[in-house]
Amino acid sequence: MGNGHAWEYIQKNPKKNHVGLVLQIAEGIKYLHDLGVVHGDLRGDNVLISREGVARIGDFGLSQKLAETPGDYSSTFYKAGNIRFMAPELLKAETFEEALRTAQTDMFAFGRVAYQLLAMRKPYAEIENDTLIPLKVMTGVVPTRVNDEEAMLRGLNDDTWDLMWNCWCNRPEERPNAAEAILRICRGGHQIHDLRQHMLSLPASDRIQCIPRLSHLYYITNFYPTDPSLDSCEVRVLDRGPLARQGSAEYWKGLFLNKYEVTMKRLHSDIPKEFSTRRLKRELGVWRGLDHPNISRFIGHYFDKSSMYLISPWMEDGHAWEYVQKNPNKNHVELLLQVAQGLEYLHTLEIVHGDLRGHNIFISHEGVACIGNFGLSRKLAENPDDSSSSWLMGESLRYMAPELLSTVTFDEVLRTTQTDMFAFGRVAYQLLAMREPYADISSNAAIIPLALNGVNPVRVYDHGATRRGLGNGMWDLMRRCWRKRPGDRPNAVGAVLHIRNVDKWVAPSSFSVLASLIFRR
Repeated sequence: MGNGHAWEYIQKNPKKNHVGLVLQIAEGIKYLHDLGVVHGDLRGDNVLISREGVARIGDFGLSQKLAETPGDYSSTFYKAGNIRFMAPELLKAETFEEALRTAQTDMFAFGRVAYQLLAMRKPYAEIENDTLIPLKVMTGVVPTRVNDEEAMLRGLNDDTWDLMWNCWCNRPEERPNAAEAILRICRGGHQIHDLRQHMLSLPASDRIQCIPRLSHLYYITNFYPTDPSLDSCEVRVLDRGPLARQGSAEYWKGLFLNKYEVTMKRLHSDIPKEFSTRRLKRELGVWRGLDHPNISRFIGHYFDKSSMYLISPWMEDGHAWEYVQKNPNKNHVELLLQVAQGLEYLHTLEIVHGDLRGHNIFISHEGVACIGNFGLSRKLAENPDDSSSSWLMGESLRYMAPELLSTVTFDEVLRTTQTDMFAFGRVAYQLLAMREPYADISSNAAIIPLALNGVNPVRVYDHGATRRGLGNGMWDLMRRCWRKRPGDRPNAVGAVLHIRNVDKWVAPSSFSVLASLIFRR
């Protein structure tokens, strides 16, 4: 894992979302327990952090299925584990039968891990001699609560402390299960919703007093309600003009909750307000429910006197095309795998992106690819007549499938998961060859007959392209994505598997471990 285990990760990144990590671990534990599997050795050292900053439970050396008996294991199973995270019934055990690890012992350990991540100290950190700890545990002495302001900012409040305390109950049957733990951690989201409702009931001049608390809750939960629209005290434009223009859209830099830099997208001011609002609401309808590490996160929407804005986190490293040019030695194949995973997620939800290209893939400060800009996206159940005429050609012909280039009517221009896969092949070319498709042709009009006749971009054979991952396996994937018959193209699931099989040195992001949900609702 690119960021090591959770304990070392939080020490190197003390300002990361600690509550989010705790929630991800709880969701991983629930997944295991729903399968009838006990982890058996949960602690910070056995929770790995991916390149995307996602917590993933690992090290299943002491795991077992609930149907199994401890007699199935060697004597090393008897007292194995870290005593700072072990439930009292395990420390008291004198026989194999008594030493049975259960879902309840996992939940005891989960409480200890939550303490470790939120207090930023190991349980009983003041006790160096491990032999003194079992007596503390068996007599119900819990780790010392940390009450400093930094711990509060990390999310160690009365609610999370009560959850830990309940997990440490000496009676196993009284400990919460993983599902209950998840619900209790998610209460922060309800607090934000309630506080926002209260804020909006106040006179406009008094609303600013709620912003510090909202900012804190947003920090520890990484969640913000998308309804109703944001108030002027919650978000504001920072610059006098847009930082970038792309197609019919403008991108402005803004400040959210007086602390967080955000991107504010609106349509050009010369577009009629009624049309631009309808189009952005349509994009909002697709985007607002998406929740995946490789999808740009939607924060909310905002109306000023003349425009509607869509708000998302500011991506300091820009879009993928400029990122790879500035960082030619980065792992381009891993970026491409992340794009494929994002596309797989969209297609699983029966959502077509419709305009996939390097300029619409944004790079987070962790170097993670996030698909964004859903202006041409649609749900497969939608009728193409719901879309504007901009659907007909979109922003760039260089990424469009031949069936889109040959269209005359709306019925024919329907974007599909197959046209997304064609575009994905072009994106793969762009990132690995480090050149735009048909880079030697400046005229977009000259590209159309080439694409219609199956003339694809030329393969690049130089050493740099090979080093970036443009070998026979990746070239084969691109060519299959560019097949003229839509049904002959691979789907996103196939593309993800192909990339992993061709480039086994790529960290498999969300493949090799069990807990992969991120704290975003």
